Amino acid sequence: MNISFALILAANLAAATYLGVRVYVLFGAALPQILHNKFVFALFVFLFTQCALIVIRFLPLQVPAWLSYITYTFTGLYLIGFSVMFMLDTILLLSRLFHFHQIVVAYPLDKVYLVVVGLFYLLGLYNTLNTHPTNYTLTYAQAGKDFRIVEITDVHVTNFTRPARLQKLVRLINEQKPDVVIFAGDTIDGAQKPFNDKNVAEIFRGIESTYGVYGVLGNHEYYGEGINTAEKLLRSSGIVLLVDESVYIPELNLSIIGRDDLRSTGFRRKSRKTANELVSKLTKNSLVLVADHQPQRADEAMNAGVALQLSGHTHNGQLIPANIVVKFIYEKAYGLLNKEQFNLITSCGYGTWGPPMRIGSRSEIVVVDIKATNVKP
Repeated sequence: MNISFALILAANLAAATYLGVRVYVLFGAALPQILHNKFVFALFVFLFTQCALIVIRFLPLQVPAWLSYITYTFTGLYLIGFSVMFMLDTILLLSRLFHFHQIVVAYPLDKVYLVVVGLFYLLGLYNTLNTHPTNYTLTYAQAGKDFRIVEITDVHVTNFTRPARLQKLVRLINEQKPDVVIFAGDTIDGAQKPFNDKNVAEIFRGIESTYGVYGVLGNHEYYGEGINTAEKLLRSSGIVLLVDESVYIPELNLSIIGRDDLRSTGFRRKSRKTANELVSKLTKNSLVLVADHQPQRADEAMNAGVALQLSGHTHNGQLIPANIVVKFIYEKAYGLLNKEQFNLITSCGYGTWGPPMRIGSRSEIVVVDIKATNVKP
């Protein structure tokens, strides 16, 4: 058992114990007789969540799509329930400290809890299904002319992804009239069978882009039946896959570098190329764009002379309380980071990993308008 797994297990045990005990206090009378003990109920909550996580992590294709969806939804409700209970307890604590406890307990807390969890769940569904374009405008002297980039990241095609949802993505991309489209990793959730079953390649070949559709690998592409198969699936979708490779678009004076994912070292048994290695082979004085799924190594790209890095991976936490945690892990978990002549854009992504809901983030595609400053009218 490695340390990270042990820490996750311990944290989950602590969270399940807390939530189980507190839910028992609110709803104990309504529970079956066998669960009429708060610690027995807490153990039940813990074991149930572990079963859900086992299905999610190890049996994604061995169960029907509807059961996967229910399991993922339960996991999301568990996280929401924990967060709402923590907020409720914080209010109760403050009410005692500042002498408004009688006002708080005058409300039926069990019903308040259920209503708030339900509202958060509905908000999570809305944020997941209502995708919006997030727009940025950047100015570069190296650009050959004005042009538009659309970035899509973290689609996470699973066995319960609906083809209609992917068709909606293609329509949204085409509505932006992009010159360049970038898939920034985790297009495949891991298991590759759903990608074939849902004809994803055919759907994605409907993307319209003036100078092409490019993509990189994310960590989830490495979790499936084999990275070579994942690469073939992406290429069959009309995506020019860049794995520590680059392409030059002369009309835009744009060099696009696609970096292999940080997790690739453990699977390929070799380190990915450095940013300096990749930049050294580019057309001189071109505008350099890097697509790198994870945003951790932005300084490496900046020091190599990269102008713009497009990343994803973080989902901006996707759900409370994770959207608080990611802010301590990444320098820029979401949005635009500007350092001197370097820009990093981290997208929270189109799809979801695990629970099909978002709270604290919203499904998006990123639209970047590049303005050229040295072009004669």
